[in-house]
Amino acid sequence: MEKLSRFLTAHAGLILALYLGLAIASALAIPLAHVNRDLSAYLPSSLQSTEALQLMRQQFGSETSATVMVKGASDEQLADVAAALERVDGVGSVRFDASDSLMRADDYARMTLSLRAGTYDERAAAILDDLRQALRDQGFDPNAGEGQNAFVGGPAVQANDDNLSITLAIACVLLTLILFVMARSWIEPFMFLGTIGVAIVLGMGTNALLPDVSKLTFSIAAILQLVLSMDYSIMLTDAYREQRARTDSPHDAMARALSRTATAIASSSATTVAGLLCMVAMSFAIGPDLGIVLAKGVLFSLLVVFTLLPACIVLLDRALLRTAKPAPRPQMSAYARMQHRGRAALAVGMVVLVAAGFGLKSTLEGSFYTAPATADDKAIDERFPALTNLAALYPRGQEDAAARALERIEALDGVVWAEGLANTLDRKRDVAELSQATGLDEAVIARIAFASAHPDQAAALAAAATGSETAGPNGSADGREDGRADRSAPAATPTAPPASTNQATPTAPPFPAEPVSMSLTELVEAAAALAAPDSPLVASASDEDRARLNAARKRLDEARDAMQGAQWSRLALTLDAGPESATSRTLVADVRRILADEFEGEARLAGDAALTSEAPAVFSKDLTLVTLLTIGCIFAIVLATFRSIPLALALVALIQGSINLTCGLTSAFGVSTYYVALVIVQAILMGATIDYAILYTQNYRLARAHLDVRASIQRALAQSVGTIATSGGILLTATLTLGLVSSDPTTAQVCLTLARGTAVAVASIVLLLPGTLATLDRFARPKSLAAGKNEQSAGGDA
Repeated sequence: MEKLSRFLTAHAGLILALYLGLAIASALAIPLAHVNRDLSAYLPSSLQSTEALQLMRQQFGSETSATVMVKGASDEQLADVAAALERVDGVGSVRFDASDSLMRADDYARMTLSLRAGTYDERAAAILDDLRQALRDQGFDPNAGEGQNAFVGGPAVQANDDNLSITLAIACVLLTLILFVMARSWIEPFMFLGTIGVAIVLGMGTNALLPDVSKLTFSIAAILQLVLSMDYSIMLTDAYREQRARTDSPHDAMARALSRTATAIASSSATTVAGLLCMVAMSFAIGPDLGIVLAKGVLFSLLVVFTLLPACIVLLDRALLRTAKPAPRPQMSAYARMQHRGRAALAVGMVVLVAAGFGLKSTLEGSFYTAPATADDKAIDERFPALTNLAALYPRGQEDAAARALERIEALDGVVWAEGLANTLDRKRDVAELSQATGLDEAVIARIAFASAHPDQAAALAAAATGSETAGPNGSADGREDGRADRSAPAATPTAPPASTNQATPTAPPFPAEPVSMSLTELVEAAAALAAPDSPLVASASDEDRARLNAARKRLDEARDAMQGAQWSRLALTLDAGPESATSRTLVADVRRILADEFEGEARLAGDAALTSEAPAVFSKDLTLVTLLTIGCIFAIVLATFRSIPLALALVALIQGSINLTCGLTSAFGVSTYYVALVIVQAILMGATIDYAILYTQNYRLARAHLDVRASIQRALAQSVGTIATSGGILLTATLTLGLVSSDPTTAQVCLTLARGTAVAVASIVLLLPGTLATLDRFARPKSLAAGKNEQSAGGDA
């Protein structure tokens, strides 16, 4: 290591130029990395709900939903708003019923919309802008502020509410402040941030070599790489400062510092990388995505610490000495005495921590759904209960089975809407319902129905009507015996402008009145005959009728396309409950049973509630696998470092107990924990915070070579607390900032869980580890070191 150090320091300028070139090339490659914002793409393909989701996208394209809430609107205004929203290009449907308590609450009204665009598509963002403009045109203000009386929420709104840059900027400012407080030189923080910054750029640039990177990984990878590898820089710099005080040559000091810290830094990075790579074993693809990107980043940081940082330290040697400043380092003598006196109790406390952690974690249930958390979504959720959408896919053509399934599903308590072809487009309706659905006059609908049922008779009547004068067969102007105008019949539309006022004009055929029972599909298909010149109805169809029929035909086609694909059709279901509620789980089970009965196992169910009902079983296996792998890998590394089974068991048990306690307490307090957060906490905390335990243990063993137990505790604490406080404080601050400030609920949950885990792990190390190691002193003290050997420090004199 000394030869490498002397080469690096002797060619510091070359090293800087090399890294500068690599950093520029990597920075140019960062925009080439494909960031996938859709977390559903990382779900296991073995899940039925994942298969159904992929199938639905193939058959019906990308879709998403939105919710609009308005305040202080009358029923007439609400009808106008609903119509205006439905006219927005890209809006598939608008659901609103003023008499439904799910849609009206006091002075507020809620409308649910389907959008013909994916949640993360640019098209969805454009549709949302058009929706807001439509609300403004109707006199409502969707802009945040005191005058806001319109709110737009939903997944697409959340997807376009991104404050990542601001969040990272705040985190970096806080991290820099911590470094300034804890560093021993005013320029040290800039040196740390600059060198690790190069590693971050290298990590982000090489993401372009991967097929894609998830938005979650992209959001947190850079800041986590910074905080996970900062302690390597601190350990090397502190060791250099200690050796620099013993020699006038910065090159000699760096050579000795690298030799004395190489093992500790390599062990620390090995545990972190091993923990991260354990996530690759997950069937949830977000695990490999996070694990590979973060592990790659930590390896770049390790490379930079062993190559670029030594060159920078030597080049800045004089500046570091001239800008030296005091740094807070607490006196640990009283605390060491307390740890020594209570060592037995503290060892018991660690056992209790481990046992309590395992017990609490057994009650843990991960969450697989993060609700949109924008300001508008929160406002809507305060006034209306949660609704959950499901889609049931079945082979096209099995409409009889679909009708039976719909009837049974509609009868389930908690299903508020269930729609399919059978009870919408293909449902028989009377003339009033058809008129309401299409906007056509009832008389026009009646004539269409008659002509469809009796084409020959309709043709004869139409021919007779075309050849007659304006007066009807009964002598009146429109054929009524009493001579009064029939306002239900549209005025006749001439085929050409009349030459004079005396010219006869065609009139509506006097079709006999019959009860109407047609579906929307049958009505529009029958009305298509109006376009034919020889149609018996052409003489009675006004331009307004034709326009309405064309609009109805367009809506019908769009509605059918939304329910019937090339090979599969679907039912749209809405549940009166949140996706992860007990009610939803029960209803999903009931719906699946009905679908299995009616479609003989060929139907598929998609939606958040479907996913959350089947994902826990798969994820439980994943989490168990990752936990066992991280424990095994970290145990092997710690065992290789200290060559003591009891010592390795104690350190791994302490960190795993802290992780379990974090997860268990989170669940006990009713806080939802996103499944990704649980894996990250297991992989990162086991791999990263055990570094602090290794650092303290290494310093304790070195001190124990010639000091008694109490003095060794004091010396190890003095040499370790600075690094632990700085690195742990940075990790805690960064994750807490992202958790509290990030607008993305997934990122926020992951980072908050990681922040809680960091706090628990660091507290456990500082409070329990010194006394526990003192109790295990016979296993902790180095047997191969002579009592008079010169003292060495693994982490520098903090």
